[in-house]
Amino acid sequence: MVADEFATNLLPLVQAIQNAGAVTLSQVASAFERSRCLTSPGRQMAPIVRQESTGSY
Repeated sequence: MVADEFATNLLPLVQAIQNAGAVTLSQVASAFERSRCLTSPGRQMAPIVRQESTGSY
């Protein structure tokens, strides 16, 4: 599977980021952005911006 192979190849980078002191997902995501690591389709990683809910529908 392509996703499994991608994840396996990404694991050393994740471990290096964690070993460098990243604890939160935000810290890991920031490190990914700085690393210029590409996603499996070959795009640059970018944060997903989640909008806060206003509570109305």
